[in-house]
Amino acid sequence: MRPLIGVTSLWDDIKSCGWMWQNYLELIWDAGGMPMVLPLNGSNQAIEEAVGRCSGFLFTGGQDIAPEYFESKHPQYCQKPALVRDALEFKLFDAARQAHRPIFGICRGMQLINVAMGGDLIEDIPSQIGTQTEHRYVTPGTPTMHEVQLLGESYLSKACSEKVITVNSFHHQAIDRVAPSLKVIARSSTDQIVEAVEAEGEDFLVALQWHPERIYQGRPENLRLVEYFIEASAKSCLSDGSVMQKRLSYKDAIRRSHREAAYTLAAALLLFLFFWCALFLTADSGVFLFGLPLWFWLSCVGGYLLSVVVVWFLVKKAFRHFELISDEDKKP
Repeated sequence: MRPLIGVTSLWDDIKSCGWMWQNYLELIWDAGGMPMVLPLNGSNQAIEEAVGRCSGFLFTGGQDIAPEYFESKHPQYCQKPALVRDALEFKLFDAARQAHRPIFGICRGMQLINVAMGGDLIEDIPSQIGTQTEHRYVTPGTPTMHEVQLLGESYLSKACSEKVITVNSFHHQAIDRVAPSLKVIARSSTDQIVEAVEAEGEDFLVALQWHPERIYQGRPENLRLVEYFIEASAKSCLSDGSVMQKRLSYKDAIRRSHREAAYTLAAALLLFLFFWCALFLTADSGVFLFGLPLWFWLSCVGGYLLSVVVVWFLVKKAFRHFELISDEDKKP
């Protein structure tokens, strides 16, 4: 079974609703994952459900991050943020990191990860950086492309056969101060803008400034990198009890419960038939015990044993169901 990957929803400010580019989902699918677009629900319960069910998370591109979330020196350069996304995604990122879920960031996703981990941003590249390289997508026209220099050993360098690759570019902001626990693994060849980061430590966290979902079919190194993310997601779940394995064990438990129910009902039916026959055979026997006929005592014992069997089954099934409920689901 493919690992389930939570994909953060995009935001349409005009329609005030979430939406999604299909190519994000196709990238996850082609890399071996099962994508699931997450609702724009920032409640604690929704985030716990997402982290409990998903094997990894893709933080997608989109609007600027609100300058209130970092030490913005030039907030006037920031474009209108998607506050509903900010409110959800910072909480989701923290929860996913605490649960050791693999994380992949794209464009805004990389910037959000850097801010969440203690870094800050260049609010507007054209206004603050003297560069001849165009990082924005200027319409109408073909997508902006430029070269990126890979730095050191990383998941990205492992996925690429060359130290310089060509990527697309759709952003006007970029990482300025890099978060302490992130390392830069790629920079723009001309102006040294940060183009990719990776987290230090064992947990998988890779983020790109470009959009691999738009170019991976013609540039396979992008797909190989996302495949590493999917592989890490599958391994992460297996190491902590496996979300997938929990789903399978729950299905197996349901099947066992149904089988046990059939066995219990069959046993109860056999007990009923046995004691009915015993009563029939002893009704006219004239045998008494403690002043009462034998059929009376047999009916009492039969009814008691039948009750014990039924109650035992119900209690066992109740405890089995309770054990299958996660700690998050037990919270009020």
